[in-house]
Amino acid sequence: MSISEVNPVVDPEAAKYVLEEMIRESGVKMLYHTWASNVIMDGNLIRGVSVESKSGRQAILAKVVIDCTGDGDIFHLAGDGYDTMNYAVGLVHRLGNTDRIDKNSPGYVELDTGGPTPLPGVKWVNMWGRENQDALDVENLSALQMDYRREIWENVQKLRKTPGYEKVFLLDTASQLGVRMSRILDGEYRLTLEDTMTFRSFRDVIGISGAWTTMLYKGKKVPTEERPFWQIPYRSLIPRKTDNLLVAGRCFCFERELAEDTRIIGTCLVTGHGAGAAAAVAVKDNDLPRNISTGKLRHLLTEQGAWLG
Repeated sequence: MSISEVNPVVDPEAAKYVLEEMIRESGVKMLYHTWASNVIMDGNLIRGVSVESKSGRQAILAKVVIDCTGDGDIFHLAGDGYDTMNYAVGLVHRLGNTDRIDKNSPGYVELDTGGPTPLPGVKWVNMWGRENQDALDVENLSALQMDYRREIWENVQKLRKTPGYEKVFLLDTASQLGVRMSRILDGEYRLTLEDTMTFRSFRDVIGISGAWTTMLYKGKKVPTEERPFWQIPYRSLIPRKTDNLLVAGRCFCFERELAEDTRIIGTCLVTGHGAGAAAAVAVKDNDLPRNISTGKLRHLLTEQGAWLG
C-alpha cells in the first residue's frame, strides 16, 4: 500500500514480498548475494557475465545483456565509453513511536520527524548527505556509511532528550547508501535538457518521464509544474561499442543537467521496461539490439501498457 500517488512511500516488507512474487510468477531466475565481476567478450559482443558469490565464480551466458547496475558496472567492464559524475550520497532511516510524541509536554517544540508511511507511528527520514561524493570508491562509500549511521544515531538520541519526544526511537537505517549518480553512458544519443524542455519527439521513443523538481534552464529556475513531460529515445539506452548490451536506470545516456530527473525511480522503471522489451525483440528476431525495428518495439511497449506520448 502506498500513501500517495506522487513521491509514494510503501511498507518495505510488503514491497519486497510483492516484487518477489512477481518475479516467481514471471519465471525469472533470481540470484541474490551475487556480484558481477567481469564480462566475457567476443569482439564487440558480450557472450556472458562473470559473477562472484559464496558458490565461487560462475558465468551467466546470454544473447542480450541489460546493465541495470545503476553504476554502469557492465558497460564499464565491457570497455564502453562513459562519463563520471560525483553527487550527493545519503542514507535514509525510519523512526518509530512518532504517534506517541507528547505535544503537551512542558518545553515541547515542533521538530521535523520525517514523512508519513503506511505503518502506524512510523516515519521515513530522507538524507541528502554530503555533496560531490565519488560513488565508485569503495573506501569512500564505507566511510560515508559509518559516518552517516553515527550521525543518525546521535541525532535521534538528541531528539529523544527533547521534551515530548522521549518515546521516539530509531527503527532502522537503510541497508545500503543512497547513491544518486556515478557513471553515465556515452550512448548512441545523449538526451539533453533542451530536449526535455521543448517537447522534442523521437521516432524511437520507449517511454515518457517528467519533472519532480525545479530545474535551471537558460538561467531561469523553472518549477516542476511548468516543466513538460519528456520522451526517452531508445538510442539513449544503446552503447556505442558493445553490440548486444542495453543500459537502463540512472546510468543511461543523458546530459549532466538532467541528473535530478533521470536518477529517480520513475525514469528507471521506464528505461527498464524499454530495455527489457527491446531485448525480447532482439532475441526473438535473432538480431542485435541496435538493429531491431523500433516500430516493433513501440508496438510491444504499447501492448504492455507503456505511454509513449
